Amino acid sequence: MGKILESLFGKTILIVGGRGRTNDLVGAAFQPLHCRVLTSADESEALRLIHSDASIEVVILDVEGPVSNGFGFLDMIRPLDHERPPVFFLADQRDQFFEEAFFRGVEAIFVRPLNYTELVKGIEFSHDLLMDRDSGRRHRRRRIRRAKVVVTSEDTGSALNGYVTNFSAGGMFICSMYMLPRANEKIQFKMIYEIPVGAGMDPKQIEVSGNASVRWVRPQAHLGRPPGFGIEFKELDETARDTIKMIMDRND
Repeated sequence: MGKILESLFGKTILIVGGRGRTNDLVGAAFQPLHCRVLTSADESEALRLIHSDASIEVVILDVEGPVSNGFGFLDMIRPLDHERPPVFFLADQRDQFFEEAFFRGVEAIFVRPLNYTELVKGIEFSHDLLMDRDSGRRHRRRRIRRAKVVVTSEDTGSALNGYVTNFSAGGMFICSMYMLPRANEKIQFKMIYEIPVGAGMDPKQIEVSGNASVRWVRPQAHLGRPPGFGIEFKELDETARDTIKMIMDRND
């Protein structure tokens, strides 16, 4: 068993709203890893299971219709903060809500017809990235949600919009479904991060700007993860660095 398979060995997986045959096939796909597979008929039942069973490591939501139909579940489990398990979507087709799904915090999206070998590999890959190898616990700061970014090429002046997913003090990965820069391209970025302030209220927006370099490009979706590109920060003023640290220290 390769390294990428080790992080999920013997873990508990919850399938939410799965159509009967899907539950059986997903369960069978994880059987070689000796995973414990639970199922729930709806999102409310799934939430109760997540609250009562701390061993649940992965949630797979079978979304019927547009991907946006799964957003309510992401909102339901958000109060669980970083102790919540990562969520993966099974979708009937790619649609206009894919980018927003990553903005809202889904880890990966798998589109039918499902390749169950790729499904297992993709979930293991994402789960592996989220785990701290020393403590065995999920990273608290690996993922960032509710962050949009505008990237402008220093060479051509062309701009593109995207959503930030992975984020660190040194750079970030930007999900962009429709346009990508070149590797090593010099860019300017403006990231807008939304901080929730309460029910029924508009979120507070924090802006971070600076210069960066495109370090690598993922031209196509891979293992359920979106196309996009990783950038490395090059020039940040003290205010921008302090803001980045503040965002990383937040628990939401």
